[in-house]
Amino acid sequence: MKSSATLLLSVIILFSACKKHDSNGFNPEYFQFGNGGGFCLNCNHYYLIENGKLYADSMGTTTFLSTPMSNDKYILAKTLVNDFPKYLLDNPNQTYGCPNCHDQGKVYIECKINGMIEKWNIDPDTANQPSAIKSYIQQMNTVIEQLR
Repeated sequence: MKSSATLLLSVIILFSACKKHDSNGFNPEYFQFGNGGGFCLNCNHYYLIENGKLYADSMGTTTFLSTPMSNDKYILAKTLVNDFPKYLLDNPNQTYGCPNCHDQGKVYIECKINGMIEKWNIDPDTANQPSAIKSYIQQMNTVIEQLR
């Protein structure tokens, strides 16, 4: 009886350890991110993480291809979910600066959390970004360059 209880406890611990959790506790139903500008045909790059897969945009829009990107690209993009700043979670549906007001482009983030869609539009000019997200936006731009 004692060995059965020990075995059951071991199995529970093993499966608990395997459960997927992000380091910051942020686990959206989907995560969409990208950057681009309004008057540039080949400058928009958007990506979607959903159901453990990464999808690229179709023609620079927020419509995504049905074939996922490679797993190594997914792992790279997943760092943006893992490192998602608490500041943005605490300030959903915000615009920072004046994204694309003078053709400088924008950074776009959208995710679905507990059934609610949250969006952020961010001016790429770091002077118009809160200090709490500057390094994250730089990280996002680097990831986007590596995904292309």
